[in-house]
Amino acid sequence: METPYELFAKLSVAPLAEFGAAFDEFKGSAFRLECLPSYSVEEEAEHFNAYKRGAPCPAGMNIEWLQFLKSAQSKKRIVQRVRLVPEYRQTVDYFGFEAEWGYKESILAGEQIKLLPSMHLSDYASHVPILQDYWLFDDAKCYVIFYDLIGRFLGTIQVPDNLVQLYVALSKSLWSNSHTFDQDLSYVWKP
Repeated sequence: METPYELFAKLSVAPLAEFGAAFDEFKGSAFRLECLPSYSVEEEAEHFNAYKRGAPCPAGMNIEWLQFLKSAQSKKRIVQRVRLVPEYRQTVDYFGFEAEWGYKESILAGEQIKLLPSMHLSDYASHVPILQDYWLFDDAKCYVIFYDLIGRFLGTIQVPDNLVQLYVALSKSLWSNSHTFDQDLSYVWKP
């Protein structure tokens, strides 16, 4: 009998169209775990540099994501995220950028976001075969997301059906042990 690790080693990258369709097709819930201290997203580079210069957040930033969230909320769909809070000084700017220019607006648009200090991630290592960024849709479809060493998106694999419940259980545990995102982040993050 194959171990979950051997099974994952045989999987191939899920087509981006399939992964993207999951955002349109989910009926009740979508859950995201964000693990990396920072991400390298080409479309964010200009905004991130402006943030670091102290510029105000531009109107219309992340408009497509915010529209997605508002649409999901209007259909009574729940979108949740647990964000691991980075421990390292060099990632403080990026986390601040996400929190101040991204998460606050996302919450207003209906996303539920909680934070977990990254030092606690190892507590969950035995729960799933691959513990890294993932999206879970309707507790039925799960995609593990792969990035390179500087946080550039590489692709996703769909978790086999017989292992999805491991990610469901992990998501519930992460959610219940995380802190609610609010204006005072001092309890999980010290810039």
